[in-house]
Amino acid sequence: GAALLVQEFPARVGPFIQKSIGQGASLEQLSVDGAPAYFITGAHGFAYETADGVDFEDQRLAGNTLLVERADGLLLRVEGEVSRDQAVAVARSVP
Repeated sequence: GAALLVQEFPARVGPFIQKSIGQGASLEQLSVDGAPAYFITGAHGFAYETADGVDFEDQRLAGNTLLVERADGLLLRVEGEVSRDQAVAVARSVP
């Protein structure tokens, strides 16, 4: 079986995403049901904006990661050894 991490929390990632991608990683911008989304492969950090400012998770070797900025103000993070299409399907299943 595959391990999958799914998180949601009040945050935005937009202005910071391109500055936290490591060498050898790739970033694809896409839309998930009209919401801005980012699919990352390879080592990456994770910077995000909260009501109190900016937080940053150090760069690490992570599984593929999909970040979705939902219209309700929540940032959805789907991480694991999944394809982009599988991650999008998981994101769409989160109410």
